[in-house]
Amino acid sequence: MGFFGNLMGGSGRKMMVAQNNKASGFLDAGVAQADPFYQQASSRLDPFVSQGQAGQQRYADLLGLNGDGARSAGQSTYNSDPMFAQLEANNQERLSRYFNAQGSPVSGASMAASNQASLNNYGSYLDRLAGLGQQGAQGAAQQGQYDVGRGDMRFGVAQQKAGNQISLGNALAQSKAQGANNLMGLIGGIGGMALGGFAPGMGGTSAFGNILKGLGGGGIK
Repeated sequence: MGFFGNLMGGSGRKMMVAQNNKASGFLDAGVAQADPFYQQASSRLDPFVSQGQAGQQRYADLLGLNGDGARSAGQSTYNSDPMFAQLEANNQERLSRYFNAQGSPVSGASMAASNQASLNNYGSYLDRLAGLGQQGAQGAAQQGQYDVGRGDMRFGVAQQKAGNQISLGNALAQSKAQGANNLMGLIGGIGGMALGGFAPGMGGTSAFGNILKGLGGGGIK
């Protein structure tokens, strides 16, 4: 930058700004590299969250929270499921054999037992739906933690960059102040030299006076 640029600290300030920009670039690159890993980890939970939401929806339907139409539709799906139909048939067959062995194939006790078995099956179905909903809630909570982690990372980087900017501002201010001091020192030195040139030397003539006399033909004392 030349003599005055170095004297005023301009080259040093340019270097400070360049290093700060370089550091900010590293911070931004770190965020860009880490962000996809948060997203990848979160996306792996998407199936569990989706299934949990569906299970919670069906659970709420069967409880009647979403109206009679939704409850009836949910019960119809349950009753038409071949697996549950087979489970119900197996339970009824088991109870029939038991009460036949007791000599009362059709009785109030056998009917009550049959109804209770059906209710138990239905209750187990509701419990599984509730468990599925809890699974989804846990997955969503974990995804929320990933989002918090990403937010904390970004906040930390922004905080670091802000701190760097403050430090840079202070350093630049100090550099400018030092440059001003250097300039004042240079001016003072030049002024001192000038004053010394006019001061009388040996023989009563100043250095500048001798120069002027020499230029005028009077010789130099």
